[in-house]
Amino acid sequence: MTNSPMLPGQRPATTGPLTGEDILKDHDVDPDALRDAVVEYMCTQRCYPRGTAMRMFGQAIVLLHYLARNPELALAPSQVVDEAVDALAVHTPYWNQLGAVLLDGVPPVGDIEPSAPTLPPTRILHHLPHVPGESRTTPDGRRVIPPAKVAALLRQAGYAVDEELWPTDEAGDSAGDCCLFYSEQTQYLRPFNRQPVVVAAS
Repeated sequence: MTNSPMLPGQRPATTGPLTGEDILKDHDVDPDALRDAVVEYMCTQRCYPRGTAMRMFGQAIVLLHYLARNPELALAPSQVVDEAVDALAVHTPYWNQLGAVLLDGVPPVGDIEPSAPTLPPTRILHHLPHVPGESRTTPDGRRVIPPAKVAALLRQAGYAVDEELWPTDEAGDSAGDCCLFYSEQTQYLRPFNRQPVVVAAS
């Protein structure tokens, strides 16, 4: 018996808190292929121990799955979970398709590969760094939920939360270094009002 991809709003049947590996398997994604690529990057480029990197990766998948089920929200991961989110985001073929798989239930073709289906251009998973001193809102005006509250939402929704990787109160890691959100908006840059070049007659 094989698992079929879940539709938006559906939850897999589990006997305990939902983990990152549960999520990938329930979406017919080979967890080994994706995890190995991201964890190897975190170990070699960010110098994390493999065990820690694997825990961080699992929490990033949990966070992205919750966001896909609540795409109207904007969520800030903890600083350490953001390291795993960053590692996922720089693997753009994986990042793009993972956003599509989690949001729409689009099945991957074999392992996640650049040729596999990607997120439609009007429904994009964004990863936006936070600049200290700027407003904690997305470009389209959504307020960003801070990491401590995000962890509480994950617990309430039945996800496995690795307590050591999240702040226990809003005072610790209160802002987070980035936010994650889905948007149907594709134009965020203001058009450049280029003035015509006037060439003087010789």
